[in-house]
Amino acid sequence: MKHLAVRCGVALVSLLAAADAEANDETPFAMSSEAAISGGAVMAAAKDVGSTWYNPAAIAGVKRAETEVNGEAFGARITRAPGGGAFAAGSDVATPAANSTEVLVVPTTIGQAFAVNERWALGFGIFAPVFADAESAADEDGTYVRSRRSVTRYHLGLLAGWQAHPDVRVGLRAMMVYDELRVQHRTFADPAAGVTTFDGNASVTTFGADAALGVAARVHRMVQVGASLETATFVLDQSAEGTTQTTETNAMGTTVSFDRTPLPEATGGHLGGWRGAAGVQVGQGIWSVASDAYVASKPSERVDGPGWGLRLGAKVMVGKLMAVGGGAWLDRNIEADAGWGSFRGQRYGGSLGVDIVKPVRLAKGESAATLEFRTTVAARYAFETGTIGGRTQLERLLDDPESTRGDATRHIVLLHVGTGLAF
Repeated sequence: MKHLAVRCGVALVSLLAAADAEANDETPFAMSSEAAISGGAVMAAAKDVGSTWYNPAAIAGVKRAETEVNGEAFGARITRAPGGGAFAAGSDVATPAANSTEVLVVPTTIGQAFAVNERWALGFGIFAPVFADAESAADEDGTYVRSRRSVTRYHLGLLAGWQAHPDVRVGLRAMMVYDELRVQHRTFADPAAGVTTFDGNASVTTFGADAALGVAARVHRMVQVGASLETATFVLDQSAEGTTQTTETNAMGTTVSFDRTPLPEATGGHLGGWRGAAGVQVGQGIWSVASDAYVASKPSERVDGPGWGLRLGAKVMVGKLMAVGGGAWLDRNIEADAGWGSFRGQRYGGSLGVDIVKPVRLAKGESAATLEFRTTVAARYAFETGTIGGRTQLERLLDDPESTRGDATRHIVLLHVGTGLAF
C-alpha cells in the first residue's frame, strides 16, 4: 500500500480536471412547463417561452407579452457504482466505490417574450440544462478517499420568431454558454504504510456559443409537425487552474510538497454536439398526443455511436382551465464530461403532471382583455444505467483512463414547478 494514497490522489486530480470539451449529455431536466408534463414531446406544437429550448419556433406563437419561470423545485440523484474506478501504479490497485447522493434544486428556465407585431416576436432566455453536485467517499484497505465534484452550465441569449404564414412558424435561438467544473478531494493512507495525505482542488471554466433554428407547421386540422437543428457549442475561451499538497511521513521523516499546476485545457472542440430533432402532434382542443425523436453527433470516440432518443407525451383537458398530462422518454449513448464521477450510458424516464390556467379580467381601457396566470406541477423520474469511473497511473498521469470502468446505475427523482404570465 506504500504511496497508494498519493497515487489515488494524483489519479483523482488528473481525471477530475480533464473536462472533456466534447462532452454531450442530454439533460434530464425539463426546460419548460410544457415539456415537464409531456415527457419532452413538444417539438410540433409548443407555445411556451421555455419550449424555445426544444424548438425556437415556439416563440413565433407569442401574440402579446409572456413570462415563464420554472425549475426542478426539489429532487434527488442517487448513484451506485460498487467498482466505480481503479487507480493504479505498478502492482498497487485501489478500487473505491463511486456511490453518491445529490439533492437537486435547479433553476431551469427564466424566459421573457413579447410580440413586436402580428408576425414577429422577440425575447430572451436563461437556461440551466446541466447541474451536478456529487460527493463520493471510500474507505478500503487502509486508504480513505473523498471527492466532491460540481458542474454547472448556463445558456443566456436572444430569441426571435416569425409567423411566416398562419400555419407556419419559424424561430431562432442564439446563446452564450458558461460552463464550470469544480473539484475538491482528499486521500489518507493508513499509518501502517506510513502516513500520507493528499489534498487537491481543480476548476475548469469555459465560455462558448451555440445557436438553433426551428420550424413548426399545421399540416392538417388535427396534425402539427415541427423540427429543429442545433449547432455544436463552440469553445470561445477556457481557463483551468488547481493546487495540490502532499504530506508523506515514513522512516526517513516527513516530506511536504505543494504545487500550483495548470490543468489540461481543451484545444478547440465543443461542449455539445450538433443535434437535429423532429416531432408530430395529433389532436387539438380537449386532447392531444405527441411524439418526438432526435439524433446528436457522436459525443466522443469513447462512445459506440451517435446519441439519439425518443419522447412520447399526451395531454387531456379535465375542465376549461385544467389539463393533465404524462409522458415517457428514452436517451441512448449519453455521455457526461470526463473524470471520476462521469457517466456514460442510457436513460429511461417518465413524467406526470397538471397544468392550470387562471385568467383575470382587466378593466375597460386596458391594452389587453385579461391577464393569464399559468401554473404547472409535475413529478418526474429517470433511471440511468451504464458505466462510471476510469483508470490512471502515477508514472503517466493519464495512462489509458478508459481501460477500467465500473458498472453504475443512477436514479433521478424530480418535482417540477413552473409559473407563467401572459399579459
